Amino acid sequence: MWCCCETSEELEIQAPVVADQVLPETASRGGEAAGAGSASTEAKPVAKEVVFEQPRKAATFTVELHRNPSSSFGVDVSAAGKVCLVNSVIDGTLVSEWNEKIGKSGEDDKDRRIRPYDRLMSFNEKKNLKGKEMMDMLRSASGPVTLIVQRPSFQRVVLFKRDQELGITVIHGPTFLLISNITDGVFQTHNARAAPKDVINIPSRIVSVDGRRGNSQLLLKLMEDAESSFEVELLRYD
Repeated sequence: MWCCCETSEELEIQAPVVADQVLPETASRGGEAAGAGSASTEAKPVAKEVVFEQPRKAATFTVELHRNPSSSFGVDVSAAGKVCLVNSVIDGTLVSEWNEKIGKSGEDDKDRRIRPYDRLMSFNEKKNLKGKEMMDMLRSASGPVTLIVQRPSFQRVVLFKRDQELGITVIHGPTFLLISNITDGVFQTHNARAAPKDVINIPSRIVSVDGRRGNSQLLLKLMEDAESSFEVELLRYD
C-alpha cells in the first residue's frame, strides 16, 4: 500500500489529501490546545540555548524493485510539495523484502534499506514529482521500478519560550508536525537570533521534542507544556 498526501510547498501550504487515509484537514496554531490528547507529556527543562553541530548532509541511494500485479510495495508515505517521505514499511511486501536482502549484504549496502523519514525523489528517472504524481505512478507500476531515495540529516535546536506563544501554524502528519507558517513567538525569536544555517525554515518537519517521538498531537503538546525551553529535532533534506 502506498498512501500519499499532497500539499503545495512553494508559496502556500494547503491541507493534505491522501489516497487511503486522510490527515486532519485543519491546521492548528501552536499555543492552542486543540487535539492535544491526554497522555502524560511532561517536558524536561534544558539548561541553555544551543544549536547542536550540523549533521552530515543528506545522502541519496538507489532502490531497484520488480512489481507483479499481485504484489504490494508496502510503504506508507506522506507528501508535501516536492517532499514525499516514508512513514512506515509493512512486513511481507516488496520494500520489506528489499530491506531484508540489503541487510544481509555488505556493511556498505546496509544504508540502502528504506526507513521512516526517507524521501522518495524519483520514479524510473522521473524527477520533481509531486505527491499525487508519485502515488499514481506507484499504483500503476508494473515490472522494474527504480527509486532514488534520500535519507535526511537532522537539525536539533533548543528554543526558549520567554513567556511567548509558539507562533507557528502546523499541519499534522502521522509522526511529525509540518510547520507551514511562523509568526510572532518562540520560533520567530529563534530565527531572528540564529545563524543562517540554523534558521528553522518553512516548511520544516518536527519529529521529536525533548528526545520524545510520537504522534503529531503529542509533539505539539510537549512544546506547549514546556515551562521555559524545549529541544526540537527537525528533518533536513539538504
